[in-house]
Amino acid sequence: MRFALADFVSGRESLNQLLDWTTERLAVAVLLSKRERWLLWAPVALAFGVAGYFLLPMKPPLWAG
Repeated sequence: MRFALADFVSGRESLNQLLDWTTERLAVAVLLSKRERWLLWAPVALAFGVAGYFLLPMKPPLWAG
């Protein structure tokens, strides 16, 4: 019984790895297909960066910049 359970668990892990790999490839494909619209997202990214800076409890050290 132990061997059957171990086989099931290892099979499940490989299935999860396959699903993770497939999901990652799909996300990359979607991002690359929308490449011409990346510039439109630049102000949004900048706004998130500014908001993140103002949410910090204190100024970051100079070396972090």
